Amino acid sequence: FTYEVRPGRFDDFMAKLRLDLGAGGILRVKLQGYGEDSDTTYLGLTTEQFRSDPRAQYADNDHFTIRRYAATVGHVVELGDRVSLQTTAYFFDLTRDWRRQDYLRTAPADLSTVDRVVCGNGEVPLAQATNDLRCIYFLNQTGNRNRHFTIYGIEPRANIDLGHDHELVVGTRVHYEGAVEQRLVGATP
Repeated sequence: FTYEVRPGRFDDFMAKLRLDLGAGGILRVKLQGYGEDSDTTYLGLTTEQFRSDPRAQYADNDHFTIRRYAATVGHVVELGDRVSLQTTAYFFDLTRDWRRQDYLRTAPADLSTVDRVVCGNGEVPLAQATNDLRCIYFLNQTGNRNRHFTIYGIEPRANIDLGHDHELVVGTRVHYEGAVEQRLVGATP
C-alpha cells in the first residue's frame, strides 16, 4: 500500500498467514514493512508565522527517511490434554535518517555561515533581518541524526491446565536489542 502526501511518500504493508498443521499444531506468520520519505522538520514556527499559516514549513532542506521491517512467527502445539507449548520468534529492524538544516533564532557572530533568513512569512535578504527572535537564520550546514535499531528474540512457554480455573505458565525468553546512533554534520544544507 503506497500513498503520497505532499511533500512525502509513505509505503505500508502487512501480511498474516495461519496454517493448521493438524497434530503438528498451528503456525502463525506476520510480516510488516513501512517506509517514509518526507520533508518533515523539527523547526517550530514563530507566533507570527503560526498566526499567518499554521501549516507553513520553512526548513526547505530538512528530510526524514525511515524504513521499518518486522516479522513474527508463532507456533502452538498440544502436548496432551492439559499441556500446550507455545513458541514465538520475532524480529524488528528500523533505520531512521533525519537531515535537519541547522538554524539559529538570533544572528550568528559570523554572518558568512548564514544560508538564508526567514522573517515573518518569507525569506528576506540578510541585511533586512531583525535580531529580535522573529527571524530564523538557516546556516550552511545540516545536522544528520541517523539511528538504526535491531531487536530479535524467541520465547517458548508451556501452558499447563491445573484444573479448577487454574493454569501454570512456564517459559523463558532470549531477547536482543541493539542500537547505533550517529550525528553527522554536513557542510552544506
